[in-house]
Amino acid sequence: RELRRLGGWFNPDASNRVDLSQKSRSSRSSALTDDADDQSGRDEVGNILIDRGKLEFEMAMLEIEYENIVEPKNFQEAWHHPDEYQREKWREAIRKEFRDMNARKVWRKIPRREIPPGRRCVKQKWVMKVKRNGIFRARLVACGYSQIPGVDFTENYAPVISDVTYRIMLIAEIVWKLSSKIVDVETAFLHGDLEEEIYMDCPEGLDHDESECLLLLKTIYGLVQSARQFFKKLVACLKEIGFKGGYADPCLMTKKSDLGICYIAIYVDDCYCVGHEAAIDDTIKKIMASGFEVKVEESLADYLSCNILFNKDKTRAWLGQPHLIKSIEKKYGDAVTTLQKYRTPGTPGQGIVRPKKDEESVPLVSPEDQALYRPGVGMLLYLVKHSRPDIANVVRELSKVMDGATPAALKEMKRVMK
Repeated sequence: RELRRLGGWFNPDASNRVDLSQKSRSSRSSALTDDADDQSGRDEVGNILIDRGKLEFEMAMLEIEYENIVEPKNFQEAWHHPDEYQREKWREAIRKEFRDMNARKVWRKIPRREIPPGRRCVKQKWVMKVKRNGIFRARLVACGYSQIPGVDFTENYAPVISDVTYRIMLIAEIVWKLSSKIVDVETAFLHGDLEEEIYMDCPEGLDHDESECLLLLKTIYGLVQSARQFFKKLVACLKEIGFKGGYADPCLMTKKSDLGICYIAIYVDDCYCVGHEAAIDDTIKKIMASGFEVKVEESLADYLSCNILFNKDKTRAWLGQPHLIKSIEKKYGDAVTTLQKYRTPGTPGQGIVRPKKDEESVPLVSPEDQALYRPGVGMLLYLVKHSRPDIANVVRELSKVMDGATPAALKEMKRVMK
């Protein structure tokens, strides 16, 4: 029943899997054996912990920091930046964004008088970001909150790879001695095909008349349906080149060929490929031939804000989130440095009770502290998902009061971070 319910656009083959599940257990077992290059040593990798201290130097070398750069908040601050070096970097990033959009034929200029009655232009803004690898990125982003539901968009859901599937793929890479690469689709959201007519104001930096606006022909960053449209196009591309999947996880695709096995985990525009080297390289070539421009990373130093390090013979791995922990330290370090150290992440036996609306005597934290509480719990939730299950219980309690934290909840959050 649940598989039939999931048989929507994002997982169209789920119901077919019900019939396949009736096959004998032996056939599935033999298929698994065919996929494996090496099943030896399976028991030896069960509960092994890597000495993290040996990997600290390598992790430090992977970190690139730009703490002295203050990212501009709008187009004017970036284009007229006082620092000459940063000004040129931001201008080149803006020019690149326009070049990418023109190459993808994302929009077409039209007079505003051609907009149908009852329709309005979606707002837009520039977002500036310096990535961890030192790249200056300027994104022209549509303001999705200005879209009208039912007019500018209908369906908007797009799945991403489950963290359980992600870990199973890491185990497969270790046990079966497979290769892996990260395939990042450049300007991913500019590939999606729009199913609705959407009009947008002309952005700063674009040569246009005041009486003109833009008719979007492709999705862009910020639109509510962008992730969904890109996912549909990427999955369609993978199926055209021979991939199958989406049974247990709609974002896990598999292909078997004479070159070997290749698994692809889809997380928006970041694809984690595991398989035989020749099969992965052949897949990348075919994806590029389909019109996608990709960037390939050989290491797992930064995937989903996780850092995966293997030992020399690739029999063990360590997974951590140093980028996120460093962000927490930078934002909340001053508030927790002087706190007492505890042996447990949360107060034993303590539960956070959500205050009732009629209980005016229950104090809440100030709006400033609330603005720190909500993103702090969000960061901790992402830590729980990938690398810190030991704090799951207390973070669950903290998430009960996201809209109105009490002083006790704020104190408990600081204890977790400490």
